[in-house]
Amino acid sequence: MPVKEYRTRYVVFEVEDCRKLTSILNEVCNSQPGFFYKIVRRYDNTVIVKCPHKAVPIIKARVNELVSSQPSLGLKIIGVSGTLRKAVRKFCNSKTPLEQRL
Repeated sequence: MPVKEYRTRYVVFEVEDCRKLTSILNEVCNSQPGFFYKIVRRYDNTVIVKCPHKAVPIIKARVNELVSSQPSLGLKIIGVSGTLRKAVRKFCNSKTPLEQRL
């Protein structure tokens, strides 16, 4: 059985301002050709982002680098999951959605 070359991951972020997150993700996607992201769901202060599995370590490294230099950034990675359903159940269980589908 062949393995898919492209596998999606759902990265769950805790953010104060969604614009900071989108600027960081745009920067990561522009630096790496072929990487893209999509904000799938938004909760109170939690955002779920869909991205390729190869982008996850780069996104984690960039976010950790920015948070260590600017602790007041208000950005934190809660976790990563392979399916949206599991990401919502595992990381956003007690939160109410702002928009169900984007």
